[in-house]
Amino acid sequence: MNDMKDVSAIILALRDQPCLFKGMKYLSNLEGRPLISRVVDVASSLSKEVLIVAPSEDEAQALRDRIPPLPNEAICVIGDAFGDGSELTMIETGLARSSCSKALLLPGDAPFLSLEILTTMLHLCSGRDAVVPRSPIGEALPFPAVYATEKALMALRASKIERASSMKDILEKLAHVMFLSSNVLSELDSDLLTFYSVDSPLNLKKAELILSGKPPGGRARKFD
Repeated sequence: MNDMKDVSAIILALRDQPCLFKGMKYLSNLEGRPLISRVVDVASSLSKEVLIVAPSEDEAQALRDRIPPLPNEAICVIGDAFGDGSELTMIETGLARSSCSKALLLPGDAPFLSLEILTTMLHLCSGRDAVVPRSPIGEALPFPAVYATEKALMALRASKIERASSMKDILEKLAHVMFLSSNVLSELDSDLLTFYSVDSPLNLKKAELILSGKPPGGRARKFD
């Protein structure tokens, strides 16, 4: 896709809850590779550059040491440059570092990202400030999503004055946002596993079962 030449993928390695994982969650083994490597694979196939943002420089170095380099791909791991590792300052770091007009914002703990959903969102973002999924109950899901880089960065920085706490607050400041319903998304990813996140050791085990073809309790769906 020609428009992928102007896309940065920003992968967020947000800080884990204390004591849930041994070491960084994103480096947990999943089929012999760090969990975040599955996100990097998808990101590098859709973008000109891949920026992995960690909460601190120490955590960024831990990721650099463990993530295998990919040939001919621009991958950069950086620490939060604007705060204390919060969601918004990490996103600000990625957007400010981006050299592209579009930003594909991805969670680092999502092992089943759908190329079809992400590609569709990238196409739909042309002429818009953002393309954002909604959950089955209508909740906006600020990542994975696509943003116009400069518009999102300006809105984020303006919102910091108002003490915004999450990317959901920033969406209210963007003028042209397209929301995709779960009904539309399920046409592209029937089980909505794009939105599956490894937020606990149990979910890591479930991800292993899904990859083995033996989803726990039968068919796996993100929002069941």
